[in-house]
Amino acid sequence: FRSNRVTGVDMFKKMVDRAQEKKWRIFLLGAKEGVAKKAIHKLKKKYPKANIVGFYPGSPDPEEEVGIVERINKVKPNILFVAYGSPAQENWIHRNLFKMLSVNIAMGVGGTFDFIAGTTKRAPKFIQKMGLEWLWRFGHQPHRHKRIKNATHEFIRLIAEEKQYNAEK
Repeated sequence: FRSNRVTGVDMFKKMVDRAQEKKWRIFLLGAKEGVAKKAIHKLKKKYPKANIVGFYPGSPDPEEEVGIVERINKVKPNILFVAYGSPAQENWIHRNLFKMLSVNIAMGVGGTFDFIAGTTKRAPKFIQKMGLEWLWRFGHQPHRHKRIKNATHEFIRLIAEEKQYNAEK
């Protein structure tokens, strides 16, 4: 079984590696208190020249946005990784990206900081390769059932709408 899938965690690592080569500045936003700091410690071991200019747990709450944006703008990162979970992180980026002129790339990374920090374990490689990491995470984090159910139903609904639209053409 072969998959061309690239997970957010793997994309994150590739981007940090590239940022290290290009001397781009990185900011980590989100995750629980202390997680980003642990993640940075581990990243510095693997990517010693990565220029991580800041981190902040913050919150996707719109009332915190002004302070968070000011904090980010102060250190002028080129790349912003946001770990608020979906869709909160995407919504936060959408509302604020235009306010951060130095940020060229902003990416929602979900639980990536937790994986990097080691506070959450990833699925075994064979499960990742089969594209079933979501199922493994569901088994280990049953509180995610509502999110997974909603995402699955929404995905099926969108496909059905697209098929209906194409059939009517």
